[in-house]
Amino acid sequence: MNYNVTVTRNDGQCRSLPSTPIQIQSAPCDPQNITTVLQCDTNTANVTWAASAGANGYTAMATDGQQQRLASCHSMGTSCQLTSLPCGMRLNVTVQADDTTCNSSSQPKAVVVT
Repeated sequence: MNYNVTVTRNDGQCRSLPSTPIQIQSAPCDPQNITTVLQCDTNTANVTWAASAGANGYTAMATDGQQQRLASCHSMGTSCQLTSLPCGMRLNVTVQADDTTCNSSSQPKAVVVT
């Protein structure tokens, strides 16, 4: 989202006129409703999510318990496929919304067990 920011000075008695506004852009919202479907025969996971405000694209990531990235995929839509997942692991799947300057948070949102 875009915001206009102005500054005024107040010394307790007087208040200045607002400064010339500048425009800032917030980071995109976190993607919601993240789901995973594991394809056991190919060690891939189909990841889907709901679109988030302000996003130009998305990056889905699978990490292990030590936050080491094991797989990732990028999409302009609301799904992508994580490939070459290791067997026999519990992985955190996160989706980060991207824009031209900032990213949303990447807190674990789903779990897949390979």
